[in-house]
Amino acid sequence: MTSVQVSREGPDAPPPLLVDEIRRHVAVRLAGVLSWNRVAGLGAVRRRRPLTGVGRSLVVVTRQDDVDEVLDRTEVFAFPYAHHLPGEFLLGSGPVEHRRQRAELDAVLRCEDADRLRRMAADEAETQVERAHRAGRMDVVSGLVQPVLDVVLDDYVGTPGPDPEIRRQWARDLFEHIFLNRGEIPLVAQRAEVAGRQMDAHLASLMVEIRKDPGGPDTLLRRLVEREGSGHDCALDDAEIRGNVIGMAIGWLWHGARAAVLGLDGLLTRPRALELAREAARDGDLEQLRRLLWEVFRFRPVQPRLPRRCTAETMLAEGTPRALRVRTGAAVFVGTHSAMWDETAVPDPEDFDATRDRTQYRVFGGGPHRCPGEDVMGVQLPALLAPLLRSDGLRRVPGSAGCTRWDGLYPRHLAVDLGEGR
Repeated sequence: MTSVQVSREGPDAPPPLLVDEIRRHVAVRLAGVLSWNRVAGLGAVRRRRPLTGVGRSLVVVTRQDDVDEVLDRTEVFAFPYAHHLPGEFLLGSGPVEHRRQRAELDAVLRCEDADRLRRMAADEAETQVERAHRAGRMDVVSGLVQPVLDVVLDDYVGTPGPDPEIRRQWARDLFEHIFLNRGEIPLVAQRAEVAGRQMDAHLASLMVEIRKDPGGPDTLLRRLVEREGSGHDCALDDAEIRGNVIGMAIGWLWHGARAAVLGLDGLLTRPRALELAREAARDGDLEQLRRLLWEVFRFRPVQPRLPRRCTAETMLAEGTPRALRVRTGAAVFVGTHSAMWDETAVPDPEDFDATRDRTQYRVFGGGPHRCPGEDVMGVQLPALLAPLLRSDGLRRVPGSAGCTRWDGLYPRHLAVDLGEGR
């Protein structure tokens, strides 16, 4: 395989400027605090002023109907940080290009992959949990979530190497710039530029190897490369393939890890939900386990809001008493978490109810930009957590060590006891 220089500490890495490091630390910590997005704090807004204009430059959207309208109208409400994206990723594309790229990703993310992905996640999770039983405890992040996601990225996505920790660092640097660098901190932007360049070069080398070996393992990357080679009219070109695979990797390594840890943490906090989840895991009912996890995410979302920017003056909720004119250039706070607590659309929102209809959730956003990995995560997350939930003695370790520790939005540690065995 072609050698690629990959370390952030390499010769092209930016120097660790103290002021930028402090600004980065504050931004990451603030993002972690805001991610809680206390629902009680938005409840009064939803009921009294569900569409709230803050001056002329910010609109807060809290009702489910209005959230859906903003996410559906991509020609007016655009993702505002496309200039932060590493290459040709669909999140930053216009409506026509987005439809083409999304259709290509949907073509390779096949429904028939579900059993393969489930076995892949479950087998690695079983191995890690068995190993942890010998010690009697586990750090869920480093001992379960990261190893499973590494296997999925290696064998399903098709992006092995150069090293799991380097790959996570790439994703971290890119994620922070795309989603958290509102202050345009130079050091964060420079690190993301280095990470994007190195990851792009690594993917290019993998694509060269795929073309040399047409009979190799079936992966998402290979499917995209082969669709391009077949002359398919709408196939992604090389730059689009690399940009979208980088985007998928960020989703797996950041949102996937966050979802797994939030899901387990939420179950451990709710004894009845944990009992139901353990029963579902023992019975092999992964659909019931998925339902429980989705309801956990309604209380503590993977991402509580989505950013959008208005590209042309328009009316929201036109024809209703809450109608609001949104001016060109206004930032739009799209409250996807609030939408899942909207009393006008979600029955008894304060009740933990895993029998809710799937249409009541906005865990993966909505509209044309709804996360293409939703079905993948619906298979992967239950399979990843089920072996751990089957452990008879599963509980948090005593004291502060049993509390989930975060580095901003990214989970760092969650220690659990596994008791005497399963």
